[in-house]
Amino acid sequence: MSQAKAANEPFELLLIDRRMPGMDGFGVAESIKEDLGIADMTIMMLTSDNRSEDISQCEQLGISSYLIKPVKRSESLKAITNALAGGNRSITEQQPMIISQPVLEDDRPLSILLVEDTKDNRLLIQSYLKKTPYRIESAENGEIAVEKFTSGNYDLVLMDVQMPVMDGYTATRLIRQWEQEQGRDPKPIIALTAHALKEDEQKSIDAGCTAHVTKPVKKAPLMESIYEHTRGVTYESV
Repeated sequence: MSQAKAANEPFELLLIDRRMPGMDGFGVAESIKEDLGIADMTIMMLTSDNRSEDISQCEQLGISSYLIKPVKRSESLKAITNALAGGNRSITEQQPMIISQPVLEDDRPLSILLVEDTKDNRLLIQSYLKKTPYRIESAENGEIAVEKFTSGNYDLVLMDVQMPVMDGYTATRLIRQWEQEQGRDPKPIIALTAHALKEDEQKSIDAGCTAHVTKPVKKAPLMESIYEHTRGVTYESV
């Protein structure tokens, strides 16, 4: 972008991922605004999350659109058209357009371990996944989850963090320890929690969880998170 600006041929549109190593999407947007001084560039952010604090930050940085992955071609084209239709507005004057994508259809027979002590929550999540080919097994507490995980073969774990007998944080640590001892690649573990603060998410990550979904669990964010963290899982029959 610096080179393009110096050559007097600046980019008009930037599509950038929210989460990246080194510098995330917000860091890039801030650098464009403060360091490069590019006021006319339209910025669109791609993300697997739908966080109110992210949306607020988009407003502060003048990011025109916030697209929830997986992004469909028709929706991305619509967003690009709408964003560019605003003309050369200052980056600080742009307001974000939030585009939440439809739930992705996934035909892989993923094996999922659902760890949740509350029956109603188990039934709710099972209802979300009912029309998928996913194979769901349940565990009522962390102790049972560790036993099932170490004796089974799962593609992903949905882990409630607050449970009797053994909580989700402890269960996750024991699973990660077992994987390391067995020389196995870590399987994705998605924490399910009623706490939405940044420090709560960090607590889940510190315990070894891959991602964090806030309760009450909604279908779209859950499906998107499952898809996002099992992209590398393939089946010959698919």
